[in-house]
Amino acid sequence: MGLFGGKIFCRWFCPMGWVMEKIAAGAPDERARAQLSYYKLGCPVAWGSGLANRFSLFKIKNEKSACISCGLCDKSCYITAIEIDKSLYREGFSDPAENYACSKCLACVSACPTGALSLSAKKK
Repeated sequence: MGLFGGKIFCRWFCPMGWVMEKIAAGAPDERARAQLSYYKLGCPVAWGSGLANRFSLFKIKNEKSACISCGLCDKSCYITAIEIDKSLYREGFSDPAENYACSKCLACVSACPTGALSLSAKKK
């Protein structure tokens, strides 16, 4: 499943991942919530699927022609809250969707007002 979707299992299918998401949702502030989401350690399945994020079939894509560079995607992403060298829309920044910790929560996709972001199959 990791090669198919990367760390998608941890967010959408794993019972322990669900519990960890609920704990993160109850964090006192945005930074603490981002850290709890980012540092999900201790699960060997998460390690393997996190490593597969770079090679997974499904990726979060940005249709640059529809992007208005509003930054709402980065504001909703727990990875960009911790790693300042990552961005979904800024040129010259690393893609947080390929980061080990990205569980494809799709908060960035939901936050995009123009629909420029989507989860789609990688093109060869």
